[in-house]
Amino acid sequence: MTTPPAPSTVHCPLPTNPMVSVVVPTYNCAPYLAEALDSALAQDYSPLEIIVADDGSTDDTAAVLARYAGRVTVLQTAHRGVSAARNAILAVACGVFIAPLDADDLWLPGKLCRQVQVMLERPNVALCHTGADSFGAETGDSPITADRRQKIDGDCFEAQFRQTGVEFSSVLLRRALIPAHGFYEDLPVAEDYALILQMLWGHEAVYLPELTTRRRWRHGQATADRGKRLQVYNGLARLRALDYLAGRIDPPRAQPLRSWALEEMKTCAYSRYWQRDYPIARRAFAWLRSYGVPIPWRHRLRATLGAWRCR
Repeated sequence: MTTPPAPSTVHCPLPTNPMVSVVVPTYNCAPYLAEALDSALAQDYSPLEIIVADDGSTDDTAAVLARYAGRVTVLQTAHRGVSAARNAILAVACGVFIAPLDADDLWLPGKLCRQVQVMLERPNVALCHTGADSFGAETGDSPITADRRQKIDGDCFEAQFRQTGVEFSSVLLRRALIPAHGFYEDLPVAEDYALILQMLWGHEAVYLPELTTRRRWRHGQATADRGKRLQVYNGLARLRALDYLAGRIDPPRAQPLRSWALEEMKTCAYSRYWQRDYPIARRAFAWLRSYGVPIPWRHRLRATLGAWRCR
């Protein structure tokens, strides 16, 4: 596995009023997309560009986007997943700061202005994230879960490595620290987690406790099964980050993190195996073997056969 070149460190002073690029990937989110875009347009920060990548939607997304002509830049892409859509936006975005916004989430007024101020005052900060809550499918629903993530702040690479602590729609990212490869396009989930880990090594995060972001939970998103699969992909994201940072993290510090990440992934892989989720178990076993973790042949065989029967 090749290691991409390390990102350059910010050396030049930033403009006092830098451009912010809002990154909105969307796939079949027509019922919610307008609310997300309206919440971005309602921000009191300028200059601001909003770029939407329509990842091959088959619903009424095009009609929704047509209403925002002249205010929102739209990229039409083949359906390749959220990472490819975000990378397409990064390729054309002009912002010094990058603000990801999922197409079914919402921002509250004042979010970006406060975050830009923090990022300008603290040049070693890679990202600024804020308080968030979750709500049901409709905007008027009361929060169904409070923001209970670990509130990572300061020099927090290891804390974020061991427990995810950032709601991605709440972050503002420093563009110069985003790795050249952007988001890993072969990760269907946890691609944002991998990116954050890569950016945090040697840099800080700032957490603002005020609520600025609302995450929409829709049918099928918050299932326990999806959560178990996400744990497996989180493990791969951790290992990818360590691969990327090889040579920058001292081996005595990197090795315990790698061992812990492999053990966590192994636990999750066997959990998926015993739950007969053979497709994800087969992938997890293959990833573990690529990192030198032995897997009994009978488990590999049964997972492979089980995945084949599920086709």
